[in-house]
Amino acid sequence: MFIVTGKLSDKSIMKTGVSEKGIWKIMTFLIEKTRKRKPIKIPFTAKGKLADKINDIAIGEKITIRFFIEGKKYNDKYFTDCVAIEIDKFV
Repeated sequence: MFIVTGKLSDKSIMKTGVSEKGIWKIMTFLIEKTRKRKPIKIPFTAKGKLADKINDIAIGEKITIRFFIEGKKYNDKYFTDCVAIEIDKFV
């Protein structure tokens, strides 16, 4: 598990659907973090209740995210995704 704090800079429209296991929700969002005066943007994925939580946070607010990195193989190419486990407003 990893932890990062940064400013919420953008978020996508929430995607929802129904599967065999029930209703699902997913949302992607960007965190902006400054490293040696150069801003970097990190994309994250929030699923389920965390998607609702990130949807309620305004762009520009500072948040802390606990996440893990997930890798997938598709068409003989590998992709990584930062999946949020916990999201808190920075105090």
